[in-house]
Amino acid sequence: MKCQFQKLNSEQCEANAMEGVDYCFTHNPETQAEKEQAVLSGGFAPKPRKEAKPLDPVSVRSTKDILALLEDTINRVRTEPMTHQKANCVGYLANIAIKALEVDELDEKLEFVKSFILERKNKR
Repeated sequence: MKCQFQKLNSEQCEANAMEGVDYCFTHNPETQAEKEQAVLSGGFAPKPRKEAKPLDPVSVRSTKDILALLEDTINRVRTEPMTHQKANCVGYLANIAIKALEVDELDEKLEFVKSFILERKNKR
């Protein structure tokens, strides 16, 4: 027998009624305390987590290595549905990537200046 509870949209509850009662566990007025406890217990129950796969080690000896790592990490974070925590993570990593790009640009300029000075020194 189905639960006799009528929803707000006038549809009948599809759950099976408890034995000897016209209502299911959720809609039975006599089981409301147990229902509330079950809801609370469900909310506190540990959620299943995906098993994390170990990643291969990466080299971080240059800004290019760091940028590649940041790009890979940002893309991995973005593969799952976006939460505010993940959005913060992407923003933080993007900020680090900008700084790494600035350092890389300064390194290139410094190398140019060094080579220019050495070239002028050798001409004398």
